[in-house]
Amino acid sequence: MGQLSGSSVIQNFQGIFYATVGFTGRTALLISGTYGMMGSQVIYLAVIADKVLRTRTLWVGSIILSCMVTLCMALSTEYGTKDNQNQSGARAVIAAIFIYSMCYAILFNAMIWLVPSELFPFFLRTRGLAFSVASKFVVAVVLSQITPLAIASVSWR
Repeated sequence: MGQLSGSSVIQNFQGIFYATVGFTGRTALLISGTYGMMGSQVIYLAVIADKVLRTRTLWVGSIILSCMVTLCMALSTEYGTKDNQNQSGARAVIAAIFIYSMCYAILFNAMIWLVPSELFPFFLRTRGLAFSVASKFVVAVVLSQITPLAIASVSWR
């Protein structure tokens, strides 16, 4: 769930995304630095943790993230070229990426560690969590290997 959400791909390849909509050099570095400082975990702890059912948090989070990915794709279709002259459209793409990441941090970031540990009975909890963490990192390695190929192959028709 955590790796296949796209958050790690955005984190690792955000420079390519920014270059696609025309932000390069120091501007892309500034955007990356700002992105890296976005921490919404405090909002999760203050507002959602142990106050909202975990299933509701996962459903709402999935719907919101799906809408944000759809919005980001639609904006990238229109403004996703290096020769794009519409800076407002390019900024909207970057804003959609930031909002996606904020929503992910608020609704999912802690959940990917909580849910696997709570699914298993006590005698299996350590093994179950170890398996879920190991599978998370295996998927992360696979995604880091195939994402550059996918980005190079994607084009709008």
